[in-house]
Amino acid sequence: MKKEVFISIYIHIGAVIIFLLPSLLKIDKTYPMGEVYSVQIVSRPSTRLIEKSKEPEKKKKEVKKTEKANEGKAEGAVGKVQTDASFKYSYYLSTIISRIGGNWKNPYRGNAISAVVHFFITRDGKIEEVKLHKSSGNYLFDQSIIRAVNITKSLPPLPPEYDRDRLGVFFEFAYKP
Repeated sequence: MKKEVFISIYIHIGAVIIFLLPSLLKIDKTYPMGEVYSVQIVSRPSTRLIEKSKEPEKKKKEVKKTEKANEGKAEGAVGKVQTDASFKYSYYLSTIISRIGGNWKNPYRGNAISAVVHFFITRDGKIEEVKLHKSSGNYLFDQSIIRAVNITKSLPPLPPEYDRDRLGVFFEFAYKP
């Protein structure tokens, strides 16, 4: 009977070690920041045609409608993208900014804030391991930038000349009133 109790204890201790060891050894990786590209995200102008024969009062009403349509967009926002120092393809960085920036709806109105999200782009363009690298201190703002990256899901494949399997990206979203 004692032998069975000891065997049971050893098995339970082994199981606990197997399940707890990975979480105890988990190391949070931090990535060095490389070059910073400063890019400004602006709203697109309205594509509706305005007839010249309309009365001035109607034009004033249209202006008010346009102002309401632009609420919640990324006005006053600046996006900075930082990648590996060896990544020299500015057209691809522009694609990252336009795709992710186009999916971002800024819920925040107030003082200037910024946050940085980190993610990887695989060779085939899939976005992986999205993490908030630097919080803004505003939960809704932080969640909106993570959501913008997650909604994007994928980008064009990495340039064939780029020799690594994936690209690490730091994307800073900043609100400037």
